[in-house]
Amino acid sequence: MSTAGDAEAFLRAYHARDPGATRRAVARGRVVGTDGSSYQLLAALAPPGARVLDLACGDGPVLDALVAAGHDPARLIGVDVSAEELAAAITAAPRLRARADALPLATASIDACVSHLALMLMPDLDPVIAELRRVLRPGGRLAAVIGGGPGLGDAFERFAELAQPLLRTPPLTDRRLRRADGIAAAFAPLGAVTQRDLDVDLAGPIDAVWSTVSAHYGLAGASATDLLLLRTAFATSVADLAVDGVVPCTMHLRLVEVAEVGTGSAAG
Repeated sequence: MSTAGDAEAFLRAYHARDPGATRRAVARGRVVGTDGSSYQLLAALAPPGARVLDLACGDGPVLDALVAAGHDPARLIGVDVSAEELAAAITAAPRLRARADALPLATASIDACVSHLALMLMPDLDPVIAELRRVLRPGGRLAAVIGGGPGLGDAFERFAELAQPLLRTPPLTDRRLRRADGIAAAFAPLGAVTQRDLDVDLAGPIDAVWSTVSAHYGLAGASATDLLLLRTAFATSVADLAVDGVVPCTMHLRLVEVAEVGTGSAAG
């Protein structure tokens, strides 16, 4: 049976081998109904002038989006367990290596926390939520993007079906985060929870789409031969979807927000 320690070791090794993989996979995508990425969406939810924590910041794409939106880098802080990801960041904002359940931050010192495609990778989420409750000031804000499932009938779904025999990862997800009521329960200690679904359009040439879908954690242990065979099968599978060289690819995400930490109760 895998433990939270197994999951963390797996994630550390993955990001040590390929820092920046998540940014390369999803940054080019646009949230349907907007002209921005999911990173930019999170940045737009941080109040102007706030002291903002980017939890599991990786190589800093949300921090970069915050700075681009006008936030003072000195009032931002990124935290991640991966030294390699932190070293790859070019943002001017401070960055610290730390676990999400043991943040080196003072109590009630943070106005807002943002987190992108990270909280669903933490099997033992309760201590993380408790730590966020500690560092966020009363009335503070949380905005987190979780998820990562494929769209129906497009390239991402076909990839998921083809790749299934090769996927090898320890259990990474708190099972509560698979359902709206479970999400509400998991985040309830922070305050009133709101949720909304997002679709990210990642359509593009076959090489760009393959780069996105093949960043799946479950392929970390696949051999070069297996990846080549999968790449060939994937190209064949999606050939009928392409229009003028563009292959449709959609990722489903969920935005979870607590607008005022420490007040109210959870809602689905």
